[in-house]
Amino acid sequence: MDKNRPDVSIVIVSWNVRRYLKACLESIYENKTDLMLEVYVVDNASSDGSAEMLKSRFPQVTLLENKANVGFAAAGNQAIRESNGRYIFLLNPDCILMKNTIRKMFDFMEKHPDSGASGGRILNPDGEIEAFRTAKRFPTPLTKFFVDVHLDKIFPKVLFFGSYSIGGWSRNEVKEIDVLSGAFMFIRRETIDEVGLLDERFFLLAEDIDWCRRIKQHEWKILFNPEAGIIHYGGKSIDQDKQMRLRNEIFSHSLYFEKHHGRLASFRYNVLSALTNLFKTSYWIFQYVLGNNREMASGNIRAYIRAVFFSILFHRDPKGTKHNG
Repeated sequence: MDKNRPDVSIVIVSWNVRRYLKACLESIYENKTDLMLEVYVVDNASSDGSAEMLKSRFPQVTLLENKANVGFAAAGNQAIRESNGRYIFLLNPDCILMKNTIRKMFDFMEKHPDSGASGGRILNPDGEIEAFRTAKRFPTPLTKFFVDVHLDKIFPKVLFFGSYSIGGWSRNEVKEIDVLSGAFMFIRRETIDEVGLLDERFFLLAEDIDWCRRIKQHEWKILFNPEAGIIHYGGKSIDQDKQMRLRNEIFSHSLYFEKHHGRLASFRYNVLSALTNLFKTSYWIFQYVLGNNREMASGNIRAYIRAVFFSILFHRDPKGTKHNG
């Protein structure tokens, strides 16, 4: 074993979240153990001074600056290609590591050599576990619809509605699962060498689902480690532009279903996505009529109406992409 090789390469893709990125990096260095770490931040053309903050406050971080926002998958791949660690740790910039998370994840993977990737608990700032983000099953168009219209939360005891989110499981024990969140994913280098990098056709969202499916197709296990965790502030990058988020969610999941289940599954998803966004449009129209925060309501009405039409009419990703999987 090469003693000069990093044990873990931490990869963070960031866009206009300077304050959260700073806190995230502070938590990494506060978690420093005897493990050899290297940290990469890929900045997707932030305009909030993120790059300048990194250069002045964290000179030990390897900063890769993009001139445009190339998306999560493409940016993540940039750092993975340059990294040297035995493990890759994908981490969102709006996350704080809990105590000894890196060491606990490293030891867990060493103990489970058949695990290609693993993740731990994802908590919200109030300390409650984000069950859906933490671990889930592979989606179908119907189970994705149940989650999108919140039937899994409205009827938590109906496990059929909570199939995608593994309803009824407390996340308290080691378990083999299907999907980890790209916000917190610990991947073995040999797994990436065998499976390939993130598929860059996914500009944002669902690239983690696709990667996990490919990992399992190559007969690696994906495990949940209940001993490690992060605090996740949630959506601080993607929620800056609601319309962009909705378009990317629709496109990415449609691409996922077509790639792994065929065009009919993709069509079914698009229909259910249009229905989902029609429901949400109706909800915000109702809120507007009641006079509840009309500025927010009107913005959401516009966003969801456009999402309805995008679900039905879109033909291809407007950004253009590459394929790595």
